[in-house]
Amino acid sequence: MNPTIVAMTDFVKSGSVDAIELGSAIAEIGRMPFRLVAINTLSWLKSQRRMGKLWPLALNEAHEWCRNFRHLIEKHLLLVDLICIKGESIVFLPELDDMEVQKILDFVDANYQPRLMK
Repeated sequence: MNPTIVAMTDFVKSGSVDAIELGSAIAEIGRMPFRLVAINTLSWLKSQRRMGKLWPLALNEAHEWCRNFRHLIEKHLLLVDLICIKGESIVFLPELDDMEVQKILDFVDANYQPRLMK
């Protein structure tokens, strides 16, 4: 399993920061802004698993969390082993096989439980 996805899930759940890449990202943009990035990213992944269909995550520059996420991808290389920016959206890397994507979606679906989704 991708360690950054695991760390983001743990961070949203408990507020703990065990992964080095999360620590530097949080230090740069702040805890609450990073939490919004993590929640929106994990919600996007969870919804794809539940709908059974992959679609891009739109990056609307009017939203601070979208600007922060773009910055973290471009400057901190956050999740670049899984996703990339294509135009104004985030998509899975084309070279990822379906089984790998499914494992990520299954993990997020099982481990990311926002309060309204319990």
